[in-house]
Amino acid sequence: MSQQKKPIQLIYITSRGHSGSTLLDYLISSHPQIISAGEVKVISPDWKRRCSCNAPSIWKCPFWLQIDDYLQQNHNRSMSDLKINSDDSQRFASDNYAFFDAVRALTNAEMIVDSSKSVARLRKLHAAPNIDLHMLKLRRHPCGVVYSNVKKQRSWYSEAIKYKRHELSSSRFHRGKKHLKVKYENLALNPQDELQRVMSFLGMSYDPSQLDGINDTDRHNIGGNHMRFTPNKKIKLDQQWQANLNFFQKSVIKCLCH
Repeated sequence: MSQQKKPIQLIYITSRGHSGSTLLDYLISSHPQIISAGEVKVISPDWKRRCSCNAPSIWKCPFWLQIDDYLQQNHNRSMSDLKINSDDSQRFASDNYAFFDAVRALTNAEMIVDSSKSVARLRKLHAAPNIDLHMLKLRRHPCGVVYSNVKKQRSWYSEAIKYKRHELSSSRFHRGKKHLKVKYENLALNPQDELQRVMSFLGMSYDPSQLDGINDTDRHNIGGNHMRFTPNKKIKLDQQWQANLNFFQKSVIKCLCH
């Protein structure tokens, strides 16, 4: 297909959940030449959660219905046909290219954000043809990630182990490949400076409006943190873990994850 001769410029965010990926995604995609698709990995006919625009689901969102029409007309498949996480390399490459091509065609964006976070998905994208990856490795203090999961009644020790495994997997993959490390704490404390650094890595000029763009309601990100539905969003550092994890928990988490 001749369309595939034009590579997709894809920004991919890797991180553990609860590390600030939605915030980073929103700040980057507030640039006028960048659009976010959100957590692309969750696309399936069973995905019923609200779209970020507050439509009941992506299957009832006017934006994604236009994407579906484009896919049917130009790639002979619908959104519900996509095997976005297929283990077949050819099907994975074909369906992901078709999806990102549709987003690019209907938005005229120069770059697209995929905030799926998964290292396994990143590996497949790295191997796929016609996708130029711009990799961002987002990291939050392990105690912060663990405590965010504790609030959901999850085991702090199990979450610390998962954090460690993710870091090992992510570090192994990124080693020797061009990527940018981003710290959640720096992003929350000094968003302008950190965002300027990110935009420089992406080869884009920082736009001051990006800091205000997190409150733009005309977004259609798939998945992501509940902050998507919070009006008048504020960028602030969340360090609740300092007061709510005990000394033993903090010590074990730091030993395991550093």
